[in-house]
Amino acid sequence: GTAAGRAAVGDRLAVRAGRTELRGLDVVAEPSVCDWSEERLRGALADADRRAEAAAELARRGVRTAVPTLVETLEGDRSAPDRRAVVRALDVLADPRGVDALVSRLADDDDAVRRAAATALATVGDPEALDALLGAAKAEDDETTRYAMIRAARDVDPTTAMDRFAHLLRTGDDPAVRETVVRVLRVTNGERARGLVLEALDDSDPSVAREAIAAVRWADDERAVPALLRRLNDDDALVRQEAAGAFAELGARADEFRDGEELSDSTRERVVGALIDRLDDPVAAVRSWVIEALGAQSHPRAVGPLCDAYDEESELRWNVVAALGRIRDPRAIPTVVAALDDDDPSVRRRACRASAQLGTAAAVSPLCDRATSDPNADVRREAIDALGRLGENPARVAETMASVLEDDRTALRRAAVTALGRVGGSEARRLLRETAENDPHEAVREHARSTLE
Repeated sequence: GTAAGRAAVGDRLAVRAGRTELRGLDVVAEPSVCDWSEERLRGALADADRRAEAAAELARRGVRTAVPTLVETLEGDRSAPDRRAVVRALDVLADPRGVDALVSRLADDDDAVRRAAATALATVGDPEALDALLGAAKAEDDETTRYAMIRAARDVDPTTAMDRFAHLLRTGDDPAVRETVVRVLRVTNGERARGLVLEALDDSDPSVAREAIAAVRWADDERAVPALLRRLNDDDALVRQEAAGAFAELGARADEFRDGEELSDSTRERVVGALIDRLDDPVAAVRSWVIEALGAQSHPRAVGPLCDAYDEESELRWNVVAALGRIRDPRAIPTVVAALDDDDPSVRRRACRASAQLGTAAAVSPLCDRATSDPNADVRREAIDALGRLGENPARVAETMASVLEDDRTALRRAAVTALGRVGGSEARRLLRETAENDPHEAVREHARSTLE
């Protein structure tokens, strides 16, 4: 090397140790595109090595006078990354002069470019792009890109788009397009959008129907009920599953589910009756959602059929017990208490919780047995918690917790402290004081002290 040697930062220098002399080589930093003039940035759009970053910098600066040059750049033979960069620059600049170029990119052979073009058209907001977007969506094979196009169509002209969407849902022969329209309508505000989703509940294609069902399950709209009841008897098991699952949310009354408006009494009667009729569905996943929905609707009419289902069900007994706990009807007590001795630990665990929800003293003795001797630690912890929540028979519960406090599992001892605090009484306080002094784990001692306060 010589003192006059110069290299730009980023050049790759092949160096063989001991053979190349680097003394006197000056390394000069190339100015960042952030420091370039607008004229230089425009010129760089013709440079394959700098085109993408030049387009991004022009957009960052908001140079709308560069839009014609960006449009011209898109017309050449450019790489997919460069096309994406230029389209995104036009998106940021949001200039109507870029609309025709963006429309042409809806047919690009790169799906990311097509998505970016759709998004950019939505940003510009030219209603004239509506038909081009819908036409491209009909020809689009990529689901994500089709969604971007239909969403953009909604955004460029919301009123006309609803008319086009209605026509597509009623007469369109491609279920993939209809399904995507419903997906967009799910996230569209307004009565017209809601009405079209309700209409799509009766679509002949199962995938479209499932998308519509998924949309209405959170809507608290009683108008959806007739179609959902029809779908409960659909030939497609996945549609039946979605329809049953919708009633775990739509109009739900159980505490864990309630977050919207309830159904009217007459409608709820119809829903519960239809769900009961599906308790013998041949598909376990459908039965699971039916049971969940019956628990969520929390109607006393479901208690008898659910108790019968517990005796007949081989796979989903835990769902049945959980549903009975949510309904909180005393007629379920014998079934729930019997479930405390089920062979399946998941059923026993749910039965512990359901016993607390039902508030039954009949569960105290079997819960005490579970708390001290169940082979599954999760069941023991759930039983301990249930005894505390029940608050029945404090003397028996305190005796049980005294045994649990001798266990070597910290989590169980901590749960026992919580239960003693809920049950109260002199013996419970004595055990808490003893635990606060003598438990081997500081966290349990601290929990006992705070419970005593």
